[in-house]
Order: sequence, then structure tokens, then C-alpha cells
Amino acid sequence: MKAKKYNIRVCEGVMDYIHGGKHEVAEVYIPELGLYMNSRAAFLADDQRANPPPGTEGSTPQNIEEIEVDGDTATKLADALKLVDEFLPKLRKDLSIETD
Repeated sequence: MKAKKYNIRVCEGVMDYIHGGKHEVAEVYIPELGLYMNSRAAFLADDQRANPPPGTEGSTPQNIEEIEVDGDTATKLADALKLVDEFLPKLRKDLSIETD
């Protein structure tokens, strides 16, 4: 399965961002699945992260390369993330830890 591997700047939160705490991590994006993976997380999203709008400071992926990944493993991870997205809101409600 085709994927894009690149470096992107991330931060640990708003305070980290404000104080210039951004650092680079390697990230892989699999367009066919809308799946992103890096050393901190795996998540599903549209392609805006891999292709940010022009002028988006600090968010432009660097050193983009096309790679091949194991499609079966990537599909299983995407399916697992979809299940989390489906069941996490119900679990939060059942445990009375709903978020706004």
C-alpha cells in the first residue's frame, strides 16, 4: 500500500507551542485509509495534515518520500481506530466522564 513519509513539527500542547517547544518527528500518512502514524500516536483524519494550506506556519511536511507499507497491518490498525472512535463516546458516557 502506498504511503508518504515525512518530517513534521509537533508540540506537546498550547503552552509548549507558545514557548517554542516544537520539535520534528517522522510521520507516515496512508491516503487510501486516511491513516496517520508517528512516534506519539496513530489517528484517522483527512489529508489536510499531510497537505496543509499554503502559509500555514511550521506545519508544512519536510523531506517527503513515497514508501510502501504492509496493507494488511495498516488496514487492521485503521479498523481498530474506527472501533475506538465508535465506542469511546459511549464508554465515556457510561463512566460519567463525557467531554464537551
